[in-house]
Amino acid sequence: NYKKFNSQRIGQSDEYKIHGALSPERIQLLNEEGFSWDPREDTWHIMFDQLMQYKSKHGDCLVPRKFPENQSLANWAKNQREYFLRVKIGKPSPLTESRIIQLSDAGFEFELSKMKWELRYDQLKEF
Repeated sequence: NYKKFNSQRIGQSDEYKIHGALSPERIQLLNEEGFSWDPREDTWHIMFDQLMQYKSKHGDCLVPRKFPENQSLANWAKNQREYFLRVKIGKPSPLTESRIIQLSDAGFEFELSKMKWELRYDQLKEF
């Protein structure tokens, strides 16, 4: 579980921490309370945890595009695939190598069309 505060609302961010606008004592107090200096990173981990819960329940990481039970997870999974394609063609992407490895190790499929083709090909070979 990731405890986080809304850094925008509080008005504290990594910029304040780095540029010394916060005293070391205040930084320590915020750290002790679990203040998130990088909410985007925390959000990624929260969504990854939700993906792992989905996998536990459904046996795979193939979150459908429309998933009323957790549409945020469906959108996140779609975005990870889009970010991967950007990485693949050399464009900037928030998907880091360590995240790609983490998702791959979990069984996340980045290229669904390739996966579907391979599945159909295997079925054809069995026919």
